[in-house]
Amino acid sequence: VKCAQIFGSRNQAYDVINENEAVFAELTYSLTDQWDLTVGARYTSDDRDFTRIQTLFGGAFDPFYFCPGMPTVELAPGVPAAASDRCRQTVSYSKTTPRVIVSYQPSSDLMLYGSYSLGYSSGGFNQDVRMRAYLPETADNYEFGFKSDLMDGRLRLNATVFSNQYENQQLTVGRLVNGQPTADLINAQQATLNGVELEVLGRLTDQLTVTLSLGYLDGEYDEFTVIDNVTVVAEDGSLSSVETERDLSYIEFGNKGKNLSMDVGLLHNMNLAGAGELVSSIGATFKDDRYYTLENTPSSFQPSYWLVDGRITWFLSNGQSSLSLWGNNLTDEDYVTTMIDQAGTIQIGGTDPSLG
Repeated sequence: VKCAQIFGSRNQAYDVINENEAVFAELTYSLTDQWDLTVGARYTSDDRDFTRIQTLFGGAFDPFYFCPGMPTVELAPGVPAAASDRCRQTVSYSKTTPRVIVSYQPSSDLMLYGSYSLGYSSGGFNQDVRMRAYLPETADNYEFGFKSDLMDGRLRLNATVFSNQYENQQLTVGRLVNGQPTADLINAQQATLNGVELEVLGRLTDQLTVTLSLGYLDGEYDEFTVIDNVTVVAEDGSLSSVETERDLSYIEFGNKGKNLSMDVGLLHNMNLAGAGELVSSIGATFKDDRYYTLENTPSSFQPSYWLVDGRITWFLSNGQSSLSLWGNNLTDEDYVTTMIDQAGTIQIGGTDPSLG
């Protein structure tokens, strides 16, 4: 991967090798006619090899490019210079992650279940000059719920409650570091996310079906500190880079810690006799308020909104062909899907008014 800074000051290139190996197994045992037990495990091994290369624009050597592990030479007493155009860092991670599910089926139309699983996501490197590594993420996932088919199959009702307890949760965030906008992957040491989900599917008539799904999330950071390199201006005007630890545990998840989601839809089937079948659907999705920056800055706020989509499909009688007409965002809603806040407020390393 290659890129060039604006105004052509430097060229940067990356050589990245990611290797992943895994083995897993799972079995389900029927304890009785009503009770089932599922047990599984996965072993994952990851290797990350990251080389970062930087030269002056046009390929000339950059004597002031310093990255981790950079060999140096002394041009004058106390004046080091880079002796290479690249640095290389490697990390290796491995984890065994189990899963256990217990289900109970008191009748043919109702199943209750509970589960535990350990989630894992490998670590790696950010691409900035410090080549900062981020740690693997693990999550203890607990879930309890039921699945049911009621009223002779005309009503389907599913519900679940869950709790995810994260260690080193991986977050991709846009921030200002020394006045420079960056997008980094960082770790929140401890976080908890609880939620509830409900799904309903009901056949109102032989031709008309309604669907509804609801979700609610409530999360918080239990421990969250980051270390940033911040440039400090001394009284004599000289610049130095110091490591600053900041406690971010006061920060709430992207919607002040809470998030509501909802989908509702109608599906209609019409038999066209020898001409096939016409299936039409319309659905509405609710997106809750949210903030697109880590620290919930007001300028990154996106208010809640609804999206309405529709589709009509004609399935031809030959059983092989279909024609569809569909539209997304039928109400022409304006909304933001992602954002990096580059306002000149004090976030890390002071204010840069030039960012506006």
